[in-house]
Amino acid sequence: MRYKNLIVGIVIIASLLGFTTKVMSDPLDIVKVTDLSPKKQVEYFADLYVVDSNLISLIIDHESQWNNSAVGDGGRSRGIAQFQKSSFERMAKAMGEELDYTSEFDQIKLLVWGVANGYGREWTAYRCIKNGGKYNFYSRQLGKHFHITCKIA
Repeated sequence: MRYKNLIVGIVIIASLLGFTTKVMSDPLDIVKVTDLSPKKQVEYFADLYVVDSNLISLIIDHESQWNNSAVGDGGRSRGIAQFQKSSFERMAKAMGEELDYTSEFDQIKLLVWGVANGYGREWTAYRCIKNGGKYNFYSRQLGKHFHITCKIA
């Protein structure tokens, strides 16, 4: 206990004399996740939610080619993760956060969270990847059959 008090005293005196101490990290050294590139955001959230970042990257490659302006499914899906607005809002509510449908950052965050929490099958690319690179399905929304192939390596 004596040593702890001595260390605290030294830190206080050093700070009063203008010496810098490394007791706490400098806030300027902290990089905001929003400032990271989309690929680094995928890595960050994949680590946070314990998901394979390569799987998430493959999903984004297939869904939008990392283009946040991408539009698919006859205009119903948008963004880097190709969310339909209703799906995005439903998943964000399940996640417990208010997220912005148009935000690349929020789409990446919600995609990774969604895959980690059992929503992966909502992305055609996820099903295709998990099925070895090929996936066939019928879309009731679009009223037709689709045969999807995707790179898995």
